[in-house]
Amino acid sequence: MMKRYMTFFVGAFLLAASSASATTFQETFYQANDLYKEGKFSKAYELYEKIPNKSAKVHYNLGNCAFKLNKIGYF
Repeated sequence: MMKRYMTFFVGAFLLAASSASATTFQETFYQANDLYKEGKFSKAYELYEKIPNKSAKVHYNLGNCAFKLNKIGYF
């Protein structure tokens, strides 16, 4: 009986933790997008770099930031 409760709580904790981190990465992506729109390419580049497991959209935006910063070949 105790094992069932422990399994439930561990599973609930892991689900909540993965959901929270996904939201954080999504928020970081949107913040970086806003910085890019404001012309703050260096700060946007830094935020895009912090996102793990980069999607195609993140790679695309990183490339655009690098181009705007004249960092051709960096990415």
